[in-house]
Formats: sequence, C-alpha cells, structure tokens
Amino acid sequence: MPPPPRPDRPIRWRARPALLTAGCFAAGIVAARFAPTVGFSGWVGVAGAAVLGTVVATVGSRARLVSLAGLIATVGLGVAITALGGAYLAAWQQLPDDHVAHLAARVSEPVVLTGTVADHPVVTERGVRFTLAADSAAPTDVLYPIQGRVQVALWQPRRADEPVDYPLVRAGYRVEVAGTLRPIGPRRNPADFDYGAYLARRGTRATLAGYDSTALAVLAADPGPLDRTANTVRAYVEATLARHIRGDEPRAVLSALLLADRSEIDRATRDAFALTGLMHLLAISGLHVLLVGMALYAFLKPTLHRLRCSWRRVEIVRTALTLGLLGLYVLTTGAPPSAVRALVMAALLIVGMATERAPNTLNALGVAALVLLLVRPTFLFDVGFQLSFAAVGAIVTLVPVFESWLPGAWTAGKIRRWTVNMTLVSLAATLGTMPVLLFHFGRVPLAGLALNLAAIPATTLTLGGGLFTVLTSPLPPLADVFGAAAEGGALVLLWLSRTGAEWLAWTNVGGFVRSGWFIGALAAGLAALALWPRPRHRWRLAAFAGALTLVGVWQPVWSGATQPRLDVLFFDVGQGDAALLTLPNGRRVLVDAGLRDPYT
Repeated sequence: MPPPPRPDRPIRWRARPALLTAGCFAAGIVAARFAPTVGFSGWVGVAGAAVLGTVVATVGSRARLVSLAGLIATVGLGVAITALGGAYLAAWQQLPDDHVAHLAARVSEPVVLTGTVADHPVVTERGVRFTLAADSAAPTDVLYPIQGRVQVALWQPRRADEPVDYPLVRAGYRVEVAGTLRPIGPRRNPADFDYGAYLARRGTRATLAGYDSTALAVLAADPGPLDRTANTVRAYVEATLARHIRGDEPRAVLSALLLADRSEIDRATRDAFALTGLMHLLAISGLHVLLVGMALYAFLKPTLHRLRCSWRRVEIVRTALTLGLLGLYVLTTGAPPSAVRALVMAALLIVGMATERAPNTLNALGVAALVLLLVRPTFLFDVGFQLSFAAVGAIVTLVPVFESWLPGAWTAGKIRRWTVNMTLVSLAATLGTMPVLLFHFGRVPLAGLALNLAAIPATTLTLGGGLFTVLTSPLPPLADVFGAAAEGGALVLLWLSRTGAEWLAWTNVGGFVRSGWFIGALAAGLAALALWPRPRHRWRLAAFAGALTLVGVWQPVWSGATQPRLDVLFFDVGQGDAALLTLPNGRRVLVDAGLRDPYT
C-alpha cells in the first residue's frame, strides 16, 4: 500500500518581510492611483484605524486560551502599510502653489527659467534634451522663485542655413533656458507612446522648447562633488570609446552598455533588438553589476590577504570599495531603475557575505523595490521597473521548478549544464515578463530563448572588453586590443539582432492584453507554476486563474461591447484631417490628409 501523500510544506512568509512590505506598499500605490478622491488624509485615516483596530484586538485576545491575535496583527499591519503606500502617492502627487506646472498652465508668452541640470543631457541630430530642476522663473521682468522639474528640448531649426551650436552642459550645471513653457499634454493618439505620462512618472510636469542659440546659457559649470565625479567619469568613458572604437554602430552599443545612453542607436536597430527579445541586454542590470563590482570584490580578497590584513579588515575594505565603485557606476549611468535594483541586491549580497549571513533573494528584491518606491512611488507604473522586477522574480522562483523536471543527464558536463541553465533562465524571464509585455507592447518575442545562448556571451565580451578598454586607456596599444575585442562582440550582437529580426520575427506572440481579468489570470498562472512543489496551493491558484479567464471572456458580452457598432477615430497628425472608420461589418476606411513632415 503506497504511503499517503505528504501535505504541502507551509510557505514561510515571515522569512521575506521586505517582500511582503513592498507588496503591500505597492498595492497601496495602485489603490491610490485608481481612487484619487480618497486623498492623503483619507489614507492616513485608514492606516490609523488599522493600527488602532489591531491594538484593540490584540489586547482583547490576551485573556483567551485560543486566539487569532497573530493573524489579526499581520492583517492589520498589512492594511496599515497598504494605506501608507496610498498616502505616500497622494502626497507625492500634490503640487505646491509655486510649482512650475501652475506657471506653465497660465502663461503663453516665452519665459526664462533658471535651475540645475538634473540628469545627463541627450544630444542628437535634432538638438539637445535634458531635465531642469527649476528654482526661478521670469515670465515678465520680475524674477520669482519656483520649484519643479521641466523637460527642456532645444531643437535645431527646421529650415536654417547652419545648425545651432548649443553650449555643452552636464548634470549639475546651473543654466538659464528661454523658450515656450507648456504643461504636459495628453497622449495625442490611442496607440501612441504616452510621453506625458512617462514624464509625469519621473516627476516632470512641464516642458520647455527653444529653437535658437540664445535659448541656453551656462551660468555656472561647477556641480556638486557627486555630479562632478560622475561627469568626469562619463566624459572619460566617452572620450575613450571615441578614441579606441572605430565603428559608429559598435560605439553606440558600447555607450548603451557602459553609460545607458541609447541615443546613438538608430530606430531600426532598436526595433531589431525589441523584435528578438534582446533589448534587455542593452539595459544596465545584473550583468553589469557582476562584471563591474563582483569581479573587483573577488579580486580584492587575495590581494588584501597578501598584504597581511586581518579577515575583518579584508571584508570591510573590499565591501566598502566594491559598493563605492558600484554606486559611482550607477550614478554615472543616470541611476535607471534596473541599475538601482541590481545595486541594492548586490549590496545586500555583499554585506551578507561580509557578516556571514546568506540573504534571501526574494527578500532582497523586496528591499530594492521599497528603496525605489520610496524615492519615487510612480516608478511602480514604469515599464522598466515592471520588467526588471518581473524578470528577476520569475528567474528566482521558476528556474528551480524547471530544474526539478529535468533528468540528471541533461545537466551532466559544464557545457551542457551552462546551456540548460541559460535556456531555463531565458524561459523563466520570458514567462515572468509576459503580462507586462502584452499589456504595454502587445507582443512577446520568443526568439530570445534561442538567441540568448549566443547573445549573452557576446554581450559579456562586449561589456568586458569595453571596461578593460576604459581601464587600459593610458596604455593605447593594450586599449586598442581590448577595444577590438569589444567591437567584435558588439558586431556579433548587432548581427544576431538583425538576423533574428529577419528570420525569427514569426516567433513573436502578438496581441494587446489590456483586460485586468486576463492580466490577473496570467499572474495567477505564473504563481501556480512557481508553487508547483506545493500541490494544494498550485491547484487553488490554477482554479483562480481559470475563474479570472472565464470572467474576462464573458465580460465583453455582459457589457455589450460585442454588439456591432460604428466607430470613428480622429487622429492628431499636426495639420489636415485623419480619421479611421470602423463599420459594423468589421471593414475599415482610412481618411488621411495629414502633412508629410518628420517633425509632426
């Protein structure tokens, strides 16, 4: 008679307090996004009521032999943290009276803004673009203080004999800009990228456009010590790449890998990376942290031991130097969410090794999410944030499940084990990011499952060669050797993306999924897959995913959205008329009389 099946192992939620805290905090931010009328005071009231109710219930349960005090305290704490997340977003979205967005809404004449360059400017053929942390404005002859961030775009004139030569600016420079100040407008067309929402998520509430050489003046080129150091490193890397990397396209790829600057990569190349699922390789993430920081961390240990340093001093010195270098690198790249996430997780790992405590990966992921959400709660709605955390979470939870399904012979040998591991990591990341990709982009590129096997080593060669090119720049012959290796890796990466886009574009799974029911079903299905070793939880989540799918299928029928109707959609094309008519029989008629102009 077979033994009875073992019951599911309990999920140790207390082992991941940061992950649970980040989840509750994020849930509060989402709730505040969809319930803006509650306001800051309302969310604070909910948090206070949750804490008070928890205290009363806990005190009242002390006299009972059996009580639910622990469960009540956990639920009350979760509700309180969720409400604090809502309050934090509500407070972050409240604009003070002297905010630049109010000025942008009421002025129509050109204004002059004074402030500090808040990020690394992007220079293209069409002009220069940067974020200004404004502190004063002069819409008239009177200068008065303001606050807020403005997206400044200084364009090249459309019809000019010679291009405008704008002054070179760096992060931290104090500048004066003149031009047309406008509030952030809504999305122009339904399928367009919502650039206004993108800027608002980054705390930018107005735009300023200028078109002549008098639009920008540098008042002081003396930034603070952090910006000065980051600017120096960035300028040194740019000069090194220009000197030792010959091809324009490989240099553009290296700028993206080393500095998170994709402005030199043309649209066709970016589309090829996106179609093949290789765009993640151009984002500053764990691979960069591994090569930049962890290599130094490993190298310092034997070096410091040879200097006869004690164990404690070795750990302190190499931890401080590694974290300092990683922090400088992230600051130099502009601190994108994926880089900050990788930095926080690497810091927890390094500190854990120094203190002989193994960190929980999911808990470290929760700490990284909390850090970013406390810096800017609207990061939660940023595509890069969602993709980064979804990919890492899926890799951590799904890869062990996939490995348990494989026969042992599949992982025998180093080459076979590496191939299987890379394939499983790519599969887990693709599944984890699928809901995000279908919601925002309407496609999931599956070509990356095969191309990553060659693209990841090519990226490692490119990034490693680029780093050693920068480090050996004082020795030009050696830097040329590393530069040639980096350029070769970049050319392989470009060839993979273009060839994959040409031959494997059919592997893309297309179709926008905007229904919350279907997104929830996908998330529940992934959770069921992650909890595969626990059958009870697995089947409950699978049933929940099926129920959500059923509701999502029938919801259009209940709402009457499936009834035949005539739709007329007017497009914003700058000038002229453009309209799309969808007839009740499904046929479409496009009327387009817009101006053919690359600027509109």
